[in-house]
Amino acid sequence: MSPYRIAMSAALVLAAAGCATTSSTVLTPAAGSQPQVVAPAQGEEREIIVNVAGQRAPCTGVAPTLCLQVRTQPGAAWTLHHGDIEGFTWQSGTEYVIRVREVTVANPPADAPSRRWVLQEVLESGPAL
Repeated sequence: MSPYRIAMSAALVLAAAGCATTSSTVLTPAAGSQPQVVAPAQGEEREIIVNVAGQRAPCTGVAPTLCLQVRTQPGAAWTLHHGDIEGFTWQSGTEYVIRVREVTVANPPADAPSRRWVLQEVLESGPAL
């Protein structure tokens, strides 16, 4: 990812964090662990900026499949996103910076996530590096 894209992603993350309308808390991680973001309470929503990798990675849910690789901090390690992002059409070989609305799901099935992401806007897209 170019320095410009990294700087823009960081600025957008900070801007989105300052504009949040619902509360979320970032916990201070123990040495060597990843920071954890507390999800919004049931029925609450928040907007976040997400980087999406240009290739999927193997993962296992109900059955082995391929998951999107995402991160919410530029330069952070990629994490696997099980399921789809509503309204988002991913293409192999293209990296994205998107703004999504994270919505908590009331009483999700045991094999389903407790949060869903809904695309608000594609901020950037370009060839994967």
